Amino acid sequence: MSTVRCLLTASDPTSTAIPEVLASLGIDFISSRDLSVDWLTEEVPGIDFVCAVLEGAEHEEPPAIYVEIGVALGRKLPLILFSQPARPIPLAIAGLHRVEVDLDNADAISLHMRQFARRLRRVAPRRMTFQHPGSSRNFEEQSLGGRNLEDMRQRLDDLISQGSDFSGERWRGLLRQYEIFLRDLFVTEGAQVSTVSAGDEGYDLAAWVDGASQVVGGPVLLQAKFDRHISSNALEVATEHLAVAMARRALNFAIIIYCDLAEPLARKAISRGFPVVTLSAYELIERLAEVPLKDVIVNLRNELIHRPRAHGSV
Repeated sequence: MSTVRCLLTASDPTSTAIPEVLASLGIDFISSRDLSVDWLTEEVPGIDFVCAVLEGAEHEEPPAIYVEIGVALGRKLPLILFSQPARPIPLAIAGLHRVEVDLDNADAISLHMRQFARRLRRVAPRRMTFQHPGSSRNFEEQSLGGRNLEDMRQRLDDLISQGSDFSGERWRGLLRQYEIFLRDLFVTEGAQVSTVSAGDEGYDLAAWVDGASQVVGGPVLLQAKFDRHISSNALEVATEHLAVAMARRALNFAIIIYCDLAEPLARKAISRGFPVVTLSAYELIERLAEVPLKDVIVNLRNELIHRPRAHGSV
């Protein structure tokens, strides 16, 4: 395949390590602000994907960046979005595939960019040439479609591969990336997802899943657990805490989605008698490969209510 070409949209591309990473990977790129034409309306040389960067604090980015993100999505161009860890993101783009990373950390950026570029090469994307809306000439479209389960599995693999190298503030950033991964997975499958903005509410996400929430009696609370080792006892304690959060909100079903870095494929049995299911992130992806999310939720709920209760459970 010919060299991958990127359009970079950022308020100040030189303030981050991203241009350095693109060059080191052999990816041709040009900043949108350096184009000699207005790429929103006029024809420019074909590109393969857009890299958007939110390097400032909330409300500091120029509006043009969000306009360019919208145009890229409208033209079905693959897009990767980088932002600083824990940076608030406008609701309009909150569901996009986003990488939270120190924008000065070339190694971390390179890891994600290599994975993204490999996926582009694997599907052999066609170049898209843009034209003025008034032109009658046809143009070639490229579409990778939405995120698929292979993409999500690769994101999970990436998170696990980073787990042994992080501590302190970087570890907290990794935990946040896992929560974002789960949110994106549910959004990809058609759920409406809200995130806990601050404080400890006893859960991380709440999802409304059409076709399932009507069955379970409301939104599904989600708790993300990501650690170097997660014992069955730790999951039982988390189940109790999540059950309390459910009772406060009169909700009927919740899921703890865990990722044990030591045993990422392990399935851990929980005996507590609460309306809470625990399953690994990999198992969730495996189930989604078989049936839609709404059926996964209903099946999990049915398995729970038909499971024999352990002696002494409450």
